[in-house]
Amino acid sequence: MGIMDKITGAFDENKDKIADAVDQHSDKIEQGVQQAGDFIDDKTGGKFSDQIGQGQEKVKEGLDSLDGQQDDFGTAAQPDTTAQDTAARDTAAKADPQTPEKQ
Repeated sequence: MGIMDKITGAFDENKDKIADAVDQHSDKIEQGVQQAGDFIDDKTGGKFSDQIGQGQEKVKEGLDSLDGQQDDFGTAAQPDTTAQDTAARDTAAKADPQTPEKQ
């Protein structure tokens, strides 16, 4: 039995427990996914904002599919701060000429 078979088997055995944990802690998981995406977006200078947002949505969809029902992900409206973040970054880049500009 290969390692992937063991991982798949362990996941299958614990799928209900995982789905229950996702249901119970969906707010914290969503916050973590959002923070991780924001961190990556910041570190890449906003160059991949669209792809990061798509990735965040795919993670949420994947977690929703564990139990076949829509969980609480995205129920609270998240403000779209991409334009605000970009404007703030551009302003900071103009103020500090050593800051690399977005290409």
